Amino acid sequence: EAARVFRAVGWRVVSRRASHLIFFVLFAATLLVMHLPLLTLPFHWDEMGQFVPAALDLYRDGAWVPHSTLPNVHPPGVMLLLAGVWKVFGFSILTSRLTMLAIATVGVYLSFLLAIRLSRKSPDAPAIATVVFLIVAPLFYTQSIMVLLDMPAMTLTVLSLLLFFDERYAVCALA
Repeated sequence: EAARVFRAVGWRVVSRRASHLIFFVLFAATLLVMHLPLLTLPFHWDEMGQFVPAALDLYRDGAWVPHSTLPNVHPPGVMLLLAGVWKVFGFSILTSRLTMLAIATVGVYLSFLLAIRLSRKSPDAPAIATVVFLIVAPLFYTQSIMVLLDMPAMTLTVLSLLLFFDERYAVCALA
């Protein structure tokens, strides 16, 4: 799959795992370089109004129900992930933004795999074009570092589609 993309652009492939790792690292490096000037921007909008305070309550007090902001119906997954990252690396805007960028990278990689899956009979390498268009889309660009539900939702949706196409329905339902 990814090896076919390498051949289409004229690169020799060592192994399937190596080619997947190379693409993942390439996507991560691209996203990181594109977002370097923005990684320390202050929290904004719903980040500051809901998600970061709720994650801080979980991080500091273990409070599943936020007390420094109004509790709402958002699932606690993003807040739990951030609280866990902060326990390891400490609370900072940078660690928060890098965590969300890591989720976006996984989303780009999974989108790449989905594009490969859906374009197997196409000539050349349309999966690369898919990734390029995704990465440069303004909405994806801005959402990929924000502490919001959008990137995890996109990533899990693409994962679900891949699992569905592989007929792994139980795991698909979990994702």
